[in-house]
Amino acid sequence: MNTINKEILSPIQIDVRNNNHPVRDEVKRICGITYDINVSFEEDTATLKSFGHVPGIVAILCTFRKDGEVLAFGRSLSIFTKNSKWMERTIGAAFNGSFMSAANSAVKVLETLRLSSSSSSAHTKPNGESASSKQIMFLQRLLPKISVAPKRQELAKALSDGSMTKSEAGAWIKSILG
Repeated sequence: MNTINKEILSPIQIDVRNNNHPVRDEVKRICGITYDINVSFEEDTATLKSFGHVPGIVAILCTFRKDGEVLAFGRSLSIFTKNSKWMERTIGAAFNGSFMSAANSAVKVLETLRLSSSSSSAHTKPNGESASSKQIMFLQRLLPKISVAPKRQELAKALSDGSMTKSEAGAWIKSILG
């Protein structure tokens, strides 16, 4: 367990509302991603064939595409019965259900694509590996404990621009804790 002056460091105890906190940078990075997704709907003939023995079935297939490639698809069906005889509601339920199913799958696939693109982007600096999030959070916690204003401002700038390496972070921690 990481401790400082017998205080337990926990993500719950760390205030991430500070604009210089690494959590804020990650949120900004993720929120800056845009996707152009094409959504199409069609009658789901495969489902209709599979449920050929069920009278009154309506089946819709929704497909999400990104850059022309299938990102996700969703299927849904509704059945006309004496209790659900309204055409708009029955078809709408299948339509909306197929969209929700495709959206649910797309979220999982987009997360995988986002993670693979972020891991393939450069996370190392020319002079060494980037400081870990634990080091950054620890330094954020230590920042107010620096009594010399110019030194505190220097660390705050280094933390905010995201250019700190592991070895630099280690040196800062060592110098602060002495």
